[in-house]
Amino acid sequence: MQRSQLSYGFLGGFILTVALLRLWERTSYPLWLWVSLFMIGLLSGVTAWKGWQRGWIVLAAVLGIALATWSMARTTVIRSAETIDGHAHGQMVTMHMRVAMPPEKRPNGTRYILAVEDLHGTGPKVGWVMADESRTESRFALGDRVMAKGTLDATEADDGVRYARIFALRGIRAILRRPSLSLVERSSEWSIVGALAPIRESVEARIRRLFAEPESSLLVGLLTGSRGALPERVSEDFTTTGLTHLLAISGFNITLILSLVSGSLFFVPKRFRLIPSGIAVIL
Repeated sequence: MQRSQLSYGFLGGFILTVALLRLWERTSYPLWLWVSLFMIGLLSGVTAWKGWQRGWIVLAAVLGIALATWSMARTTVIRSAETIDGHAHGQMVTMHMRVAMPPEKRPNGTRYILAVEDLHGTGPKVGWVMADESRTESRFALGDRVMAKGTLDATEADDGVRYARIFALRGIRAILRRPSLSLVERSSEWSIVGALAPIRESVEARIRRLFAEPESSLLVGLLTGSRGALPERVSEDFTTTGLTHLLAISGFNITLILSLVSGSLFFVPKRFRLIPSGIAVIL
């Protein structure tokens, strides 16, 4: 069995599934679908192990279908009363929130990615909110709880409908405009992302000292996924040409995932670590 045939099976299953699921977009797919894929994959794996070589191709195609289905569910944005974008209609809101990602420093302020813990007493909502504060120094850290007030808009109001999926990849489903943020409680929890935040800031600062604008901000965006420091003109050029996705998938995140997966599989020979590491990056 040639590796190219497995690749064709995987890519064929993935691409065909993505095309078909455009007609059946959902945030989650029924259990029977996953059970069916599991059973077909198990059966094809067993038959391939017993000598039917095409079973490996079927198994690769099933893996591609499963990955495409999971990816579509992850990036599909459907508004409801349980999601924060279902309440984003350009109105003033007051929310109890938690800082979900390390703050992104910008030339004219700081960007926060916030998780909604309570909206007007209705409880938590699915999806994160992006808030740009005019202060250049970040006042809050990862995990801090804050009280937020401002105008809540859907992500489509910022970069257009076609970029809603890119925001969804980061979990962002709404934008808080003209935010007023106040601290409620400092976080005492430890996380690997929070621990690596100072290293990330140090790398970004070093790059900005070595390179001029806009090259330094572009390099920071490609390595760490931070779009906040990009000049408005450069950011608009990326949006106009449809290349914003290049900054949504950062080298920092990929390196972190590869390091964690590869390190956790230290007992596995190096040549066999590539497949799980690649799957982890895709997920």
